[in-house]
Formats: sequence, C-alpha cells, structure tokens
Amino acid sequence: ADKTVKLWDVTKADDATGGVAATFSHHTDKVQSTAWHPTEGTILATGSYDRTVALVDARVENSSKKVKIPADCESIAWDPH
Repeated sequence: ADKTVKLWDVTKADDATGGVAATFSHHTDKVQSTAWHPTEGTILATGSYDRTVALVDARVENSSKKVKIPADCESIAWDPH
C-alpha cells in the first residue's frame, strides 16, 4: 500500500501506461479504503492513515475535497439513505 489511488482501465493493460487511467496523490499516508458512490459513478471516497477522508471526481485530476477525522480511516462506506 502507498499514498496514491490508481484507477485502472483493464482494456488498456498492454499499452505504455500498463492500464493506469489516472493516479491521485491527495493523501499523505497509506490509503486504506475506497468506495465508489452508489449512484454517482464518477465520485470516489477514499480513506487514509493520514486521518483524512477525501471525495474525488474521477473525471478531474486534483479534484479532491478532504476532511480531517480523529483517527486513521480503516474502512469507508456510503450511507444508502
């Protein structure tokens, strides 16, 4: 595990990028958890040991919005309501 979030395009696994469609570097410690929004397919939530949770628009680089939390983020999930 590292401090980045990578999005992969498995249809391009053999090209020069190795299939990496995007890399996000908005965390400063290990990224522990990710979860796609259940209805807004471009929004990704990420949680890290840097004690932040971030929302990322996967269509736009450097689009993260972070909030501090009181402890390391072990897991993350969207509230269905």
